[in-house]
Amino acid sequence: MDENSILEQLEELEKSFGIQIRSEAIKQDDDLVKVVGGLRLLKGEYVSIINSKATEMDRIWTLATALRSIVTEEDIDHGRRRQNEKESAVNRRAEVLGKAKNS
Repeated sequence: MDENSILEQLEELEKSFGIQIRSEAIKQDDDLVKVVGGLRLLKGEYVSIINSKATEMDRIWTLATALRSIVTEEDIDHGRRRQNEKESAVNRRAEVLGKAKNS
């Protein structure tokens, strides 16, 4: 898979999580650390800001890092809640079946 396809898929995935993607010029001094972009929370909404001069690989890295942050913060908790709900449903069903056998 080429870099452009990876970039497109990451952009679609970010949008599916409700993350807005912005490409903006980021002023930088030559003697400081190079800033490619990152994930920000602006007015309650996640926004990936990417330096408009960033290479395709830097864009991929920035979007992937942003997604990793979102998944870590939101989806893992959601996945745990869903797993707990499933386990509770299985336990309730086992109890009902156990009571039916004993009746």
